[in-house]
Amino acid sequence: MSAWKNRNTWRWRIMVGGRIATGSARTREAALAAESAARRALIAEPGSLPERRTLDQAVVRYLESPEYLGLKSAASLADKLGTWADYIAGQPIDRAADVADQAVRDWMAKGLAVATINRRLAGLRRILSLAYRRWQWIGQDLAARIPLLPGENQRQVWLTRAEAVRLRRACPPGRTRAAVTLLVTTGLRVGELLKLRAEQIRDGAIHLDARTKTGRPRAVPILPPGNRYTGHVPLRMSYDGLRTAFDHAK
Repeated sequence: MSAWKNRNTWRWRIMVGGRIATGSARTREAALAAESAARRALIAEPGSLPERRTLDQAVVRYLESPEYLGLKSAASLADKLGTWADYIAGQPIDRAADVADQAVRDWMAKGLAVATINRRLAGLRRILSLAYRRWQWIGQDLAARIPLLPGENQRQVWLTRAEAVRLRRACPPGRTRAAVTLLVTTGLRVGELLKLRAEQIRDGAIHLDARTKTGRPRAVPILPPGNRYTGHVPLRMSYDGLRTAFDHAK
């Protein structure tokens, strides 16, 4: 059972067999009692017993969903979800927090980096959020009970204006200089830049569709002096070629 405080009242919410009941009361005890009574009433109705969903069923449903299939990073995400296989097999979805706790203990004992563990947790949290908000498999947001680990090392390096100028001048003129300058002045991912087409650049911004890592369309403004290099798009460079040139420039 669950109840949470909302200003001066206590709210409750349950779902049985796909049917949802909600309510409020002045005290937590009264809210829990009302929730319990509502649950008994729903269960007493013919055919109302909910199917007992499992975590591996939830993962399979997500891997078959249009949202997942449309992600550019689908293969990478599948690898992250695959690390849960030994932990989630046959486990009821409402035990997600306990399953996550055990997995985290094992991974930390193996010396995995905090960032690696958090990426795995994020994948599971996304599925649990969908199970609650979209699929209505569960009556509460279990993702909120699985926090990410603190202490993750940040990998971002922020260039000063002078460093950005030095980096650009260290690149050979042409496509390499254009690519590095556009990366610095837009914050695009390398894959996004290398797939960029000329018609996606308009009104001082780069317009990306949903076929990106985030799965969402967005417009990215181009800061000076990036506008001077948009004429090089499409770049017609490979990832390895750009990475080698960038390493030399660094």
